[in-house]
Amino acid sequence: MTSRQTSAIAASAEPWTPVPPVGRWPRRPTQVSIVVPVYREADGIEHFCESVAGVMDATGLEWELIFVEDDSPDATMEKLRILHERRPSQVAALSLSRRFGHQASLAAGFDAAAGDVVICMDGDMQHPPDMLPHLLHRWAQGDQVVYTRRRRTERRGALKSWASQAFYRAISSISEVRIEDGSADFRLMDRLVVDALRRFGERGLFYRGLVQWAGFRQSSLAYDAPPRFAGNSSYTLRRMVHLAADAIFSFSTLPLRMSLMLGGLALAATFLYAIYVVACWLRGTAGPAGYTSLVLLVSFLGSLNLIGLGIVGAYVGRMHEQVKQRPLYLVKERLQAARPRPSLVA
Repeated sequence: MTSRQTSAIAASAEPWTPVPPVGRWPRRPTQVSIVVPVYREADGIEHFCESVAGVMDATGLEWELIFVEDDSPDATMEKLRILHERRPSQVAALSLSRRFGHQASLAAGFDAAAGDVVICMDGDMQHPPDMLPHLLHRWAQGDQVVYTRRRRTERRGALKSWASQAFYRAISSISEVRIEDGSADFRLMDRLVVDALRRFGERGLFYRGLVQWAGFRQSSLAYDAPPRFAGNSSYTLRRMVHLAADAIFSFSTLPLRMSLMLGGLALAATFLYAIYVVACWLRGTAGPAGYTSLVLLVSFLGSLNLIGLGIVGAYVGRMHEQVKQRPLYLVKERLQAARPRPSLVA
């Protein structure tokens, strides 16, 4: 084990009860599917694969590792071909025809997964592989969803941490779902949960919210995320804003209600201003019609109209994408596990 891998495991250390041997679990999964979306991960994907393989082989369980390559411009797919040749019965890969995004990549992985337990995680080592036995043990004890909560991330900027906390607080306060601060797409799900998620036909996927909305028996594990093993995060500010918008517009109608409230406030302000003008006229203190007042009033009302139209347009745009019924993703290449297994693709 490299010093870098050891430090990553130490960073995620949690005073949990040690996981007992699999033979003593109340139940054992027939197969574990691990879904990993990857983009620009050529430098670290081999290390990640070997780390996961070491942890899963030690459990003695049957497992498969499904990489979903989101049309990465680097050598990620070439590395996946090599890993598939090394472990043809355990490593599979899907290469999407273009970049569809992280959430669509997860959907592709869920469609391809054959296990009665499915775990999704990132391939940058910030989701520590040594947590996998703890997730599986929770499932063995009866939990159908085991999600993780990131307490802190090494070398993460203060602004990004603050923005993440603000987003989770906002989405939890304005929507019907409650998402804990630090939640990520690192979770275990029972086959029943995965099949339920595959029934969702939404275009703007936000699995962190959908899993909470779906319910089932859930528990959580907290961890400290180590820094990335290699490369830089592909989640740019634009993509984070887009994901936040999907979350808000998919799980809340508050923006629509806010446009109505803003319209009401504008109407009230206009009415009060009219009363003020009439009062000034009755006292004989009213001056000539002011150009500035007129411009300010028209600009204020026009701005409110544009805000309301923009909010309505955001919802209508999502409806437009939904009714077109385009597929969430398209696959241009498949590297399937060598052993035969039933296909679950709809």
